[in-house]
Amino acid sequence: MVKLILKISLFLLLATAALHGEWSVTSDISSNRIGIDDNLTVTIRVSGDKLDNHQQPSLPNTDDWAFAGVNRSTSTNFQLIGGRMSKEITYTYQMILAPTRKGNLTVPQIPISANGETKNTPSYQVEVVEGSVSGRSSPSPRSSPTPSQPDEGDIRDRVFLSATTNKKSATVGEQIVVTYTLYTQYQLANISFSREPSFNGFWADNLYRAKSLNYQRRTIDGQVYSAVVLGKWALFPLSPGDKTIEPMELTATALTQRDFFGFRTGGQNIEIKARPISIDVKPLPSGAPATFNGLVGDFSMVSELKADTLATNEAFSYIVSISGTGNIQNLNAPKLNFPSSFEEYGVQEGSNINTDRDIVSGTKRYEYVLVPRSPGEFELPKVDLTYFDLNAGKYVTKSAGPIPIRIAKGKDSAGGTGSIVSRGEVFRVGQDIRHIASDAKSLRRGSLAKPNGGSIIYFLLGEFLFLAVIMVFRRRKEKLSSDIGYARYTKALKRAFKDLRTASSQFGDMEAFVATVQGALLHYLADRLSLPREGVVFAEIRDRLAERKIDDETLDSIEGLLEELNFIRFAPGEKEEVSKDLLNRTKDLIVKIDRAFK
Repeated sequence: MVKLILKISLFLLLATAALHGEWSVTSDISSNRIGIDDNLTVTIRVSGDKLDNHQQPSLPNTDDWAFAGVNRSTSTNFQLIGGRMSKEITYTYQMILAPTRKGNLTVPQIPISANGETKNTPSYQVEVVEGSVSGRSSPSPRSSPTPSQPDEGDIRDRVFLSATTNKKSATVGEQIVVTYTLYTQYQLANISFSREPSFNGFWADNLYRAKSLNYQRRTIDGQVYSAVVLGKWALFPLSPGDKTIEPMELTATALTQRDFFGFRTGGQNIEIKARPISIDVKPLPSGAPATFNGLVGDFSMVSELKADTLATNEAFSYIVSISGTGNIQNLNAPKLNFPSSFEEYGVQEGSNINTDRDIVSGTKRYEYVLVPRSPGEFELPKVDLTYFDLNAGKYVTKSAGPIPIRIAKGKDSAGGTGSIVSRGEVFRVGQDIRHIASDAKSLRRGSLAKPNGGSIIYFLLGEFLFLAVIMVFRRRKEKLSSDIGYARYTKALKRAFKDLRTASSQFGDMEAFVATVQGALLHYLADRLSLPREGVVFAEIRDRLAERKIDDETLDSIEGLLEELNFIRFAPGEKEEVSKDLLNRTKDLIVKIDRAFK
C-alpha cells in the first residue's frame, strides 16, 4: 500500500512538472566592491521551455539601494531530436542599482514568478567605498564630517548636457543626426524635460528616445562621468541658410549632501541646458527638372498592375512603390493622369520607414484604385521620379511604365457605354413601376377594397426595414471596393485561416509549409495594422502592436513562433508532428491577437 501511494505521488509530481514546465533562475552581480559613485548591475536569467504569467522582476523595498533602471532581452534555443522539437526560452534582466550609503550593503533576494510558483535569487554582500573604483579619483577629504554644499560652478562642471551632430554643414534635404547626452558625476533625481529641442527649419524624425536612464561610464579629459543618451533625431533641412538647433533643457536634483555616516540627505535643484548648434545649409544646385519635388538621397521605383481580370465596372489597382535612403517621408503620391473613362477612387498610401544605424530609409507604396467604364485599348501613365543624388552630385530621373492594358466588356455594361444604374436607383424605379397597372381595362371605379390601417403600417415598416438592410450591405460593399485599407482589415482573419488551410496540405514540402505559415501570420498582422504586405518586418509590427497595448507575453510569442518556423525549415529529421503543432499554435495565436483588436 505504501509503495502504491509513493508511485501515485511520484506520478502526480511528474505530471505537474510536465504540465507547468521546468524552469530555473540564475543570477550574478557585476562586482562585490564598488564606489559610492558607481552603479551595481544585477543580472538575472530566467529559463524554461514554458514560462506562463512571468513578470519582470522588481527590487524589494530596501534602504541600501536605489533602483536606476533595467535592461531586458529574450533568446530562444531550439533542438530537434528524434523528430521531436524542444525549445528553451531565456529572459535576461540587467537591473541597475545605485548605493545610497557606504559600508557593507546587502542586495536582497529578488522574487521571480512563473508557472504558478515563485523562486528567489540569492542575496549578495557588496562593499561600498568612497568615490569610484572604476578609475575616477575620490573627492578631496572634508575638514569636518558636516555636510558641505558645492557651489553652482562646481555642479555645472560636473553635470552637463551635450548636443552633438554628425556634420556642421549639409545640403537642403540631406540627413543630419543630432544626439543629446547627459553627463554627470553626481547622482541625479527628479529628472524632467523643461524644454524639448526645437528644430525650426528642419523636418525631424525621432530615431531614439530613452525610456529609462541606463548610465555608461565615459571619460572626458581624464574625468570619469556617468553618461546616458537621452535622444537622437534625424534632421532634414528644408531651406538654405544658417540654421540653429535650439537646445534641450532639463531640471533635476543633484544629490550633493551626505551626513556623518555617508547617507545622501539632500541636494540642489539644478537646470541643465545644452548649447544651441549652428548648421550651415547649402542650397541645391540650379537646373532641377520640372519633375523634382525636393527628394534627396538614392531611390528606386517600380509600378505594377494588380487585378484578376480587367473588365468594365470592375475595380483594379495600379501600384507605384518607391524605395531608398533619404528624406522619403517628404514624398507625396505622384499625380497621374488616367484615361477619362476611368473612375478614380482615391490613393491608398502605405509606408515602411526604417532607422537602422541611424539612417532613414524605407519604402512608400501608393495604390490607385480604378474602375474602367468603357472597353478598349488603354495605357496606364508613366511615372517619373526625380531626386538629387548626393554621392553623384546631380539630379537623377527614374521612370516606371507606361503599362498598356486591354479592358474587356464587363457583365454590367450597358451597350458598352459604362453607365450603370445603382442598386438604390433600381429599387426606386421598381417602386414607381409597381403602381402602374398592367391591364387598365380590369380597373373599375370603386372596385378597390378598403385598406386595413394596421396592414399598411406593417407593410410600410417591412419595406423600410428591407431597404435599410439593403442600404447597409450596399454601403459595406462600396466601402470594401473603394477603401482598400478597410477591406484588408475586415478580411484579415478570413485570409489568414485560408492560408493556414493551404499550409495543412504542405507538410511534405517544408519550404512551402514555412513560407505559407509565416505569410499567414505576417500578412494577417500587416492587414490589421494597415502596413504594406510586401517587405513587412517584425520590428515595425512589434512597435505598432505595442502602441495598441498588446502585452509583452503575446509579442514574445509572435517573435518566438517566427524564430521557430525559421529553425524548423533547416532542421533535419521527420517533422510532420512538429509542423502540425506549429500550425495549431499559429492559429491559436492569430485568434488571440484578433480578440485584442476587438
